[in-house]
Amino acid sequence: MSNTLASVLRHAESDPAILTTASSDPKDLTLSYADLKAQSARFHQQTESLFGGPLPVGTVISSYLPNGLNCLLVFLATTLQRCVAAPLNPAMKQSEVEFYLEDASSKVFIIPEGVGEDNEGVRAARKLNVAVWTAGWEQGAGIRLAVLNGETAKIEGAYQPVEPQGSDVALLLHTSGTTGRPKAVPLTHANIARSMVNISNTYKLTSADRSFIVMPLFHVHGLIGATLSTLYAGGSIVVPPRFSASHFWPEFIATKANWYSAVPTIHQILLRHELPSPMPHIRFIRSCSSALAPTVLHQLEEKLGAPVLEAYAMTEASHQMCSNPLPPAV
Repeated sequence: MSNTLASVLRHAESDPAILTTASSDPKDLTLSYADLKAQSARFHQQTESLFGGPLPVGTVISSYLPNGLNCLLVFLATTLQRCVAAPLNPAMKQSEVEFYLEDASSKVFIIPEGVGEDNEGVRAARKLNVAVWTAGWEQGAGIRLAVLNGETAKIEGAYQPVEPQGSDVALLLHTSGTTGRPKAVPLTHANIARSMVNISNTYKLTSADRSFIVMPLFHVHGLIGATLSTLYAGGSIVVPPRFSASHFWPEFIATKANWYSAVPTIHQILLRHELPSPMPHIRFIRSCSSALAPTVLHQLEEKLGAPVLEAYAMTEASHQMCSNPLPPAV
């Protein structure tokens, strides 16, 4: 378990793991670690119902979901049943989705409930004969899967858990393609588990930490750098549906978050907007994915009253490679 994503479920089951916000759907919901485990099992049973049996080890499940609870549950539950999660940017056009689905040999494409046939991603999946499932949220029960315009998944029989292996591929992403065609980057459970440990150790994360997620969960910065590292440490995360400068501080304060990680552009946007008074306690601020100008770093530290730590990362390295340390280290 220690070298797989199952290690995020080893914590006290009653501790909070995931919180949604007032702007989320579902709103103002808290899932404990026990809930996270139960929802993973629920997802697993529903995939078997829709697939007609257990998914073979290594089956690639692509998703086209906005940030939020379902996006994270689909990723985590996919990996815990020894399948490969391939999250895609839901703003991609049909031609882009076609490329990624074909390159990954995806068998399933998961979209949000309410999306119809006239959708860029759905058209791509239909063209490639990839099964299209929808993901929604059922009050009092949890994640709900269905075939697009078809049957809703049934939950029958006893749940038979599987144990992921460190060598299993858990996450399939692609490079940005700035120097050519995007190239597939398969990351194993062991790759991601080591990264979770490293990031958690760098920032001395504990169960008292709560990360406010502003980065997309289809990218390693948001997924591994801010989310999985915190869950590995037994902390909790807040998942709003998107970054919003007007919602950020009210929701950061209401959910009692104490750190966030973002790209320099987001830091600059926050500096341009009205800041709360008094400023909430922020243990640290992390910056990654592109260079942070020293002037912006100093402005953040001065106005937000927290140390700003810059990190360097690559998708191919399971995200973080190095980072400035917490004070009092230089």
